[in-house]
Amino acid sequence: MPTLSSSVEDPGRLEALFANFGESLRNQLLEQRQAFEDRFDQERALNLQKEAAERDALAQKDDTLENRLRNMETQYQVLASNLTDLCARLPTTSDVTSNIDLDYSVKPAKFDGNSSWEEYKIQFQTIARINGWDEPRKSLALVFSLEGSAGSILTTLSLDKHTDWNALVSALEFKYGTKNLANLSYVMFQNYKQRRGQSLSDLASEIERLAPNAFSDCPLEMRDKLAASQFVSALADKERKRTLRLGGFTSLRAAVVRAMEIEAVESLSSEARKVNTRTWIPPERENTGRGWPSRGRSQLEKTTDRTNERRPLECWSCKKTGHLQRDCPLLRKEKQGNSKKSA
Repeated sequence: MPTLSSSVEDPGRLEALFANFGESLRNQLLEQRQAFEDRFDQERALNLQKEAAERDALAQKDDTLENRLRNMETQYQVLASNLTDLCARLPTTSDVTSNIDLDYSVKPAKFDGNSSWEEYKIQFQTIARINGWDEPRKSLALVFSLEGSAGSILTTLSLDKHTDWNALVSALEFKYGTKNLANLSYVMFQNYKQRRGQSLSDLASEIERLAPNAFSDCPLEMRDKLAASQFVSALADKERKRTLRLGGFTSLRAAVVRAMEIEAVESLSSEARKVNTRTWIPPERENTGRGWPSRGRSQLEKTTDRTNERRPLECWSCKKTGHLQRDCPLLRKEKQGNSKKSA
């Protein structure tokens, strides 16, 4: 192996050594450059493939969205056509118009969400039964009756659900029904008490209003019995409550009627006590004569005098008025005649 000293002594050999080193370094740089270019080309190809895949996915989504829009437009056209046909077959809506079966037709009221949904549903179903509507007609009539905040419920349903009676009722009950508040209504029902100054009829109205929500699944007879029991428990008067608890009422109306009767009797008794208190004169502590209070005795004498003044004198012997039996002239004559005979 040539040493540095020998290379320095031989300039040609040193030049060849540097030339080999430069060639080797250039080859290494070329290899690194080629490797970098190859890696760059691979990454660019991968990016191009990824972009192409994303474009294909977007295009597929666009196609799917367009297909769904076209399907919705088709369904809307079909629904609009069916709605037009049904409206054409429906009778002219008015408050009272002719009806083939019943000679009249009743138009349901509007529902805006501010009134009770349960009450409106009962009223609507009654009108539908009178008009002879089937479920599609009931659904259309219900859709036409919604307004205000209640009308916004239609935006949460698909178009095909607008003629589905069960779907419409389910959505309205979820938003405006009180079945979800059954526990709260039960607590309010159980803890309701008669307020100061609240009449029995007002108390019964509140109990009757809370009972359907608190016991929505109970039969009407059982609900009425529970309402009667709670009405008695809610009374503020303890004596009246104790008396009514012995009644065993099976209806709220019977309990209210009995409570009003007791209230009327108590009111009459109270008035009678007030009258007696006003007319009775308390005796004084100082007594005269045989222990009679002086003021009470004079009051008794006045009462006796007034009694004698009102009733005329009547003789029990001759039955004539104006004198008593001891002063009867006929009786005196009879006594005189008897005395002469004995003499």
